[in-house]
Amino acid sequence: MNGNAVSESSAKTKWKEYRDKHQQRKKDFYANIAKWRENFQSIQDVIIVPDNVDMKSFCGTEGELRFAIERLYANDGR
Repeated sequence: MNGNAVSESSAKTKWKEYRDKHQQRKKDFYANIAKWRENFQSIQDVIIVPDNVDMKSFCGTEGELRFAIERLYANDGR
């Protein structure tokens, strides 16, 4: 046996150690999610700034125009 060759048993041992470490890191990660969620502030409102609907330069179908106008007035805020 060559002195530089790695025995098969040590390679299996290293893979088992790696697998165990990986599983432990995964468990730790999921255990910490509950702590992170306590500090997370949920999003209350989303403000969408619609594109300007210019009837002279609009290029699209009637459906796209209708959607753009509805989006504009839905987010008007008046």
